[in-house]
Amino acid sequence: MFVVTEADAAAIRAVFDQEGELSAAIELRRRFPGITDNAKARLCARTIAGWTPLPATPRSVTRLRPGKTSYAGPSAGCDVIAGMVDRADADMAAGRTVTVATPGDSQALHESAMVRLRARLAEDTEEL
Repeated sequence: MFVVTEADAAAIRAVFDQEGELSAAIELRRRFPGITDNAKARLCARTIAGWTPLPATPRSVTRLRPGKTSYAGPSAGCDVIAGMVDRADADMAAGRTVTVATPGDSQALHESAMVRLRARLAEDTEEL
């Protein structure tokens, strides 16, 4: 694992665009000497070359209804997490568990969790 700064990524992208994948892999290995395998360096260079620069930091949000806030504070957050842990313990005790054995299982579990999360977010948004 290694951290790529925006400057490193921009340099690797520029070399990739101007001189190709092999040159980008060499540039990557020059900047990250811990990467010794050429095949992995080429893979990383292709991946980094496909990145787009991060968008500018968004401006602060001006609330339309200044009296309302959705931030619950740290104690409420702890209560929410404690409730989630209690529900998870109850589910495990009742045998309501999911076995993730393959990447497909993981993806299906992720997608179903995201559907539930989006539904809850929609409900929360309607309440505001």
